[in-house]
Amino acid sequence: MIRIKHLLFITLIVFCISICYFCLSYYKEFRKFAETNTGRELYFEEIIVNENLKSKILSMVDVNRYISERTIVKSAVDGYADPNELLSELEIMRRHSPIIEDAILLDDTGRVVARATDNPERYIPTSLHEFSEAFAEIKEKFSSNSNNASGSVIFVTASNDAGGETTSLVYLHPVIVTDRFNGSVEIRGYLMSNIPLIKLVYQVTKNFNSSSVVRVSNSPLYDMEGFVSGFNILEIRRLDDEYICTLRVSVSRLSDEIEMSLASSIVSQVKKNVFISSVIAIALIVCFLFILHSFGQLFSFISRLEMGHKAYSEKFVIWEFNKTAKLLYDLKYTILMQLRDIERKNRGLQRANAETVEVNRKLANMNATLEKQVQERTRSLQNALELSTNCNNISNVIINQRSQLKDDMRTDEVFAIFCNSIREFNLKRNYCFEYKMEGESPVKINTIAAIIPPIAVSIGDSFCFEKGFYKFTLSMKEGEGSLVIEAQMDAIEIDILTTISVFCREVSSYLDNRALRNRLSFWARTDGLTKLGNRVAYDQQMSYFETCLDSEIGLFLIDVNGLKEMNDNKGHAAGDALLKRVAAKLQSVFDGYDADIFRIGGDEFITILHGKDLSKSKEILEKLAAVQDKPVPKSVDTGEIHATFAVGYADSRKTPFQMLYKQADHEMYIQKQEYYEMRHRLFGEVRSPRH
Repeated sequence: MIRIKHLLFITLIVFCISICYFCLSYYKEFRKFAETNTGRELYFEEIIVNENLKSKILSMVDVNRYISERTIVKSAVDGYADPNELLSELEIMRRHSPIIEDAILLDDTGRVVARATDNPERYIPTSLHEFSEAFAEIKEKFSSNSNNASGSVIFVTASNDAGGETTSLVYLHPVIVTDRFNGSVEIRGYLMSNIPLIKLVYQVTKNFNSSSVVRVSNSPLYDMEGFVSGFNILEIRRLDDEYICTLRVSVSRLSDEIEMSLASSIVSQVKKNVFISSVIAIALIVCFLFILHSFGQLFSFISRLEMGHKAYSEKFVIWEFNKTAKLLYDLKYTILMQLRDIERKNRGLQRANAETVEVNRKLANMNATLEKQVQERTRSLQNALELSTNCNNISNVIINQRSQLKDDMRTDEVFAIFCNSIREFNLKRNYCFEYKMEGESPVKINTIAAIIPPIAVSIGDSFCFEKGFYKFTLSMKEGEGSLVIEAQMDAIEIDILTTISVFCREVSSYLDNRALRNRLSFWARTDGLTKLGNRVAYDQQMSYFETCLDSEIGLFLIDVNGLKEMNDNKGHAAGDALLKRVAAKLQSVFDGYDADIFRIGGDEFITILHGKDLSKSKEILEKLAAVQDKPVPKSVDTGEIHATFAVGYADSRKTPFQMLYKQADHEMYIQKQEYYEMRHRLFGEVRSPRH
């Protein structure tokens, strides 16, 4: 029993040491976990500080830009504005951006026009001479882009009331005034905002429920003794990527505060775990002592039996030694018989095991065969599924392309949609796509580096394969084109090729329909005889100018002389030749001017002169008079066609838009009447100018 007590004592010591080591390890892990959480909190606090800094400074920049564009501010820098209204605008700027301590308006010489501040006694530089670098930067920006002069940020260090130094962020934004007459812009003054970094930190962290210390500076920050800090360089830009400023940000905590927070979170857990561990240890010791005492009694009882002594115990039934020997002998015989039976059963189990091994081998072979077949079938199904997916993808691209194509799209937009559709096929192969429509320039995109061999394709073939290339022809009536795809190492499945053929038919159909629509649109707005614009084109353009308030035009109304007599005497072919000759003369006169010529009736032409050439209307009228043929008697038939016409002109700058045609018609009638009076004087002809 003495040895057992010693063993118990050693066991208790080892158990206590294990418990202490466990508690220490648990404490270290928990402390490490708590430190990790503290570091994570610092990281998220730093993110919050950075986002708040960005939000506050961008809000300050936006309110500066907004106030600088106000009429009262522009009036103030020019020297005429109500000081109270101006001060109210500056106060509005400070209320909208709480980080601003001083809002100052300067003129272009640096003189203070107005100032709104929390602390009038606080020193703040108010002359542009103290901001030479920022002033030069603003001037450089303005000279490079006078329509978008942006602000500038500088950092100023000034003495505070306590005798120390305070760093402020000063934002200068130019006040730009535009001249209404010539459209020029110039800087008339500067709107300056003073933001002390101390106030900026306070505004960012005033709702910041944390014991962390936040520092913001424009110069590098260094870790202070006794701090656990995180540093970040924060570059602030607007959404249009305009640079504003760069700040250094530090979010820190004192080591003592970290230790206190760790201790408060660890102590309660350690106490609880030590109490539970102590209770468990005491229970285990009591159970161990009880079991050890029981084994001691049993060992003493068996020892007395082995020695042939009688055993007396209140807890055990006492028997004689000879009965115990007989019991042990019977037990030995029983064990021998059971061993023989077990050997016999083992031999039977070995035979059954051998049969089972053979059956398992056959099943393994069968499973391997089935697995191979399943894998082959799976690969086949995967290939079929991939093929179906690719075909569906191409079909979806074709459907999407059909919804994107419009009737009035430009050629480059149409071609871009076609090329984007081919890229969305996801064939991962090089291709060459080109087509040329009648009357349009050819378009082509080529990603194939190799030389494409000439491939002969008979009419009606959708595609063919030759020398490593697939070619799909665009079957168009109004043009020609093709899509060539490189085969590379593996061939393209026939289903995908068929789907691509559908894409080519869609492209061909759209291009043919588009060409037909363009041709119909051209002839719907063109006079067939003179190839000038017709009455429809004239009405459309006049409707546009009538609704466009800032457009000025001049209207020339030209009426051909003698068309009816030409048709009656020489036939309509001669009348058509006369009209063509007049159209050619008009084109020669208006060539070089911004003008549009229309034939709106049988012998009536109209020319619209656009705004920039209105000052040359007199010059054009002289040219129109000069290109007319000299009048000859009708009795003299030289076989030549003599083209004369009456011209009326009206200017929208002098005549209301709705009266332009009537004014031009009135002037044309006067000139036509003069023409027939002249023919009456020279040749004795009598005819009304309205016939």
